[in-house]
Amino acid sequence: MDKAAIENDGDSFFVVFNGVRIAKRGKPETAQARMWLSIVPGYTVLDGGPSRLVVKYDGKVVSF
Repeated sequence: MDKAAIENDGDSFFVVFNGVRIAKRGKPETAQARMWLSIVPGYTVLDGGPSRLVVKYDGKVVSF
């Protein structure tokens, strides 16, 4: 199973999976704060505990 990584461009945090940014972290003090917002259709990213991400594609876990 492939691993996802978190990347920071100096302004925002992203989840990178297979070399593609698939989700962006919601900005603080917004309704999306502390949530991963999908930027590629079909992907869902969840916090799976301390230092752990769960990436789903079309409902199937593809990385954790």
